[in-house]
Amino acid sequence: MANDKFLFVVSGAAGTGKDSVVKALREAHPDIEKTVSATTRTPRPGEQEGVDYYYRTREQFQQLLENDQVVEHNFYNGNYYGTRAGHRCARRCQYPPDVPGRYHRVPAAALCGGAGASPARPRHRD
Repeated sequence: MANDKFLFVVSGAAGTGKDSVVKALREAHPDIEKTVSATTRTPRPGEQEGVDYYYRTREQFQQLLENDQVVEHNFYNGNYYGTRAGHRCARRCQYPPDVPGRYHRVPAAALCGGAGASPARPRHRD
C-alpha cells in the first residue's frame, strides 16, 4: 500500500476555482503532486516555467503532438493546453483540466508514466 498511486482529477469550466481547490489540497496534503501542463499562452505575472506550466510556442507544441509526447490536449481561448506523456508521480498526482460540459477520460497510467500509456488523444470526446 505504501507504493500505491492515486489519481485525483479536479475538473471544471475555466474560472471555477480549480487552482484554488488544488492549492488547498496540496497545503493540507503535501505528498500530493501536481502535473504540470504545457501551454502556448503567455505566462502571467508570478508564474514560473515548470511550476505552473511548461510554456511553449505553437510550433513547439505542434512538435510535441506530432511526436506523441502529449497524452491529451485542448485548444481553449486561442491557446493550446495539454499534459505531456510520461509524467512521473512519486506518490500521488493531481490533474486539473478544464471541462466545457463534456465527459472525457485520460488513462491514469499515461499521466503517471505507467505501462500501457497511450499516445496523444484529444482532451474532450463526445
